[in-house]
This record gives sequence, structure tokens and C-alpha cells, in this order.
Amino acid sequence: MNVSIIVPVFNEEKYIFSQLEKVERVRHTLFEYSEIIIVNDGSSDGTEAKINQFIATVPLDKNSEVIVLHNDVNQGKGACLKLGIKKASNEFIIIQDADLEYSPDDWADLIKPIQDNHADVVYGSRFIGEKPHRILYFWHYAGNRIITFFSNLFTDINLSDVNCGYKVFPRNSIDIEKLHEKRFAIDVEITIMLSNKPNLRFYEVGIGYYGREKNEGKKTTWSDGVKALYSVFKYGDPKKIPFVNFLTKISPNIYFLIFFTWATILRLTQYFARGSFWLDECAIALNLRDRNYAELLQPLDYNQVAPIGFLLTTKFFINYLGQNELSYRIIPAFSGVFSIVLLYLFVRKFATTRIALIVVSYSYFQLYLPIIQHK
Repeated sequence: MNVSIIVPVFNEEKYIFSQLEKVERVRHTLFEYSEIIIVNDGSSDGTEAKINQFIATVPLDKNSEVIVLHNDVNQGKGACLKLGIKKASNEFIIIQDADLEYSPDDWADLIKPIQDNHADVVYGSRFIGEKPHRILYFWHYAGNRIITFFSNLFTDINLSDVNCGYKVFPRNSIDIEKLHEKRFAIDVEITIMLSNKPNLRFYEVGIGYYGREKNEGKKTTWSDGVKALYSVFKYGDPKKIPFVNFLTKISPNIYFLIFFTWATILRLTQYFARGSFWLDECAIALNLRDRNYAELLQPLDYNQVAPIGFLLTTKFFINYLGQNELSYRIIPAFSGVFSIVLLYLFVRKFATTRIALIVVSYSYFQLYLPIIQHK
């Protein structure tokens, strides 16, 4: 098995030499050919000196290269992995964090499903298995579980620890140019990309976890969790959720029929209860007649908002046809329908017919729903 081991590192002067020594020791026992790709992400401490010290101790071996790449300024874990994957020349990628939270001694367990031809992708997990793991922050754990849940929802794979630093996957399964995240959200983005590749078999194995506290150099924060969760919705495929997939296959005409019928029933209910179909439109018409423009910005009696098409047409008819039954009954009704037509034409200009029909039919329903709630 030939692997490229990518080690992103930023300001890890205290740990990097020890970690690289472990990487060097373990890789010779497991792999016929391997390369270590160290990406120094603009470190400002003594990390670069420690890397150079390590390289000086590595014997020349054509079957086990060490490559060092540098970012002039700190760009994040995601940027480092993109650079490392682009440079990698071997069949499989192993991601290895530069601190001591993950031990290379777990590699043997990670690659075994691949060597046994059971898996194509293997993720480590801090939450399964019997290996020791340090107990740290509850909210980090809770955030990770939330991100993992939504990642599973959008990928239809059942991982227990999507943010785990240990991942093994085929180099050719990653489209470098399609990776966008520069920081820790790269874990989610890679997972979604791999899940979209056909026929990749995922496995998960328990690993040890020797976590650090913030005063020991841990760099992830709550904002990284928010960004990772956002990335799930940004890159995930909603069609992998069965219910959403079912809804997307329904004709827009069905949606239109459902919402239009429902809204019509509400209108009829209003008529029998109040004697008018258009009480809310009439309220707006009176405000326009009396030039109470400030009232147009306030919620109506039924907590509704009139579309711009209605406002314009009602103002026109009130000004030019005067105050009479026609103005307060028929014209507002016409304006309400006309506003729906304008809304459809506006949405259709920027979206498909399907989207326009759904938006318009839902708007028609939503505008008049509070009528039922008002007594």
C-alpha cells in the first residue's frame, strides 16, 4: 500500500518534532512506499526550525520521501490539505495532525479494512472502540455531534465523528479545484465530496484521542463549528434526504393546486364569517385614500402585508375612480389578483417556472392564513 501522509502544521514548536518522529517510525513498518508532506502554514514560532531538525535526522531513502511546503501567511488547515493533496503522488492519502492528539500507532487499524479489500475510505472515530480518549469540553462534543448528525443527513452515510482528524482515502477521489474551505470546515467538505463519489465503501474504526486544552495549544473555536455546520448546508445534497427527494419530484402544478385550494377555502371562510373577501385590502385602500402612508408600514388587523402590485393598482383606482362601492370591493379584489400576477412575473425573471409557481402559490396561502386565526 502506497500512501502520502499530509501533516498541516501551525505554531506547534512544542510538539512537531516528537510527532514527526512517530510518523517516521510507523510508516516504515506499514508501507512499502510513502511520502511525508509537511505543510508549514505560516508558523511564527520555532516550528520551521524543528521541521528542519527532523529532516536532518531522516536518512535518504528513495522509498520514503519527506517534502516540506510553506505558506507565507497562515491560511488554515483546509488550505494546507489542498496544497498537500495537490503535491501527493501516491494512491492513498492519510491526514495526520501535527500535535499529539492523534497517534500514528493507530494507522494499522485505519488501513486494515483497505488492505483486506473491505473499504475504500476509512475514518477514525473518537467515540467508538475501547482505546483511551481524554475527556474534555462538553460543548465541543455537543457541537461535533450536531455537525456529524447534519453531515450524515446530507450524505446518507452514518459516521460517528465527521470532524475526526484521521481520514484515509484514495487520492483520485478528491477534486482539488472543487475544494473551497480554507480552515477546519474542510473536514465536512471532503466528507461530502467523498460521499458523492459512486461505489466508495466507507468504514470507521475507533482510535485513541489524547486531546489538548486551550492552554496547551488547541486551536479550534466555536466559530469553526458554526462554519463547519454552514458548510454542511452549503455543499450537501438535499436530495439525499428521502423526504426532500420525494418533494422535489412532485410537479409544481400539484403544489400550486394544494396551496391555491387551501387559500381559497380560507377566503370562503372569511367571507361567511365577515361578509367580505378583501377586508385587509380594503384597510390598505382606506389608508391610501386618507394619505395615512405611515400606517402602510404597520401590521394590519390580520397581520398581513400587501404586495407592491396591490398598493400601486389600489392607489391608482382610488385616485381616479373616487370613493364608492366599486373602489372598496371590486377594485381591491382585482388588485389582489394583479399583485399575485406581478409577483409571479418577478420571480420568473430570476428563477424557473417551477420555483415561481411554488413561491406565488405559497405567498397566496401565507398572506391569508392569519384570517382564520383572527376572531
